Amino acid sequence: MKPRRMLPVFLAVLAALILAVAPPGWTEDDDDEIPFDEVHIFFELNDTDGDLGIHALIDGEPWKQLKIHDPHDDRMLGIWVNGNRLRQQGLTEIFFESAEPSFDELAPAAFFRRFPQG
Repeated sequence: MKPRRMLPVFLAVLAALILAVAPPGWTEDDDDEIPFDEVHIFFELNDTDGDLGIHALIDGEPWKQLKIHDPHDDRMLGIWVNGNRLRQQGLTEIFFESAEPSFDELAPAAFFRRFPQG
């Protein structure tokens, strides 16, 4: 499948991942959830370099844990702030970028099997 024909798939998977971001806990018992002020999760298809990866920027009120689940509620990412000093301070923003293997190493179709629509 050519990368340009995959744009609807990119958009569908992007929407599913954005909706699947679980808000973090902030209270002392970490049971309460606080929504993020800003969430951007997107796929970067670099046709020139022939690679594909995931980027995310998440920002909001101070948090002690962050979880991202897929549409089937399977955890894809879990981050917990450890250590008393940083845990008391809390985190407010995080940016990450996945590895971007070349299309020879991981074809776009195989990439999207890892991140199915829905």
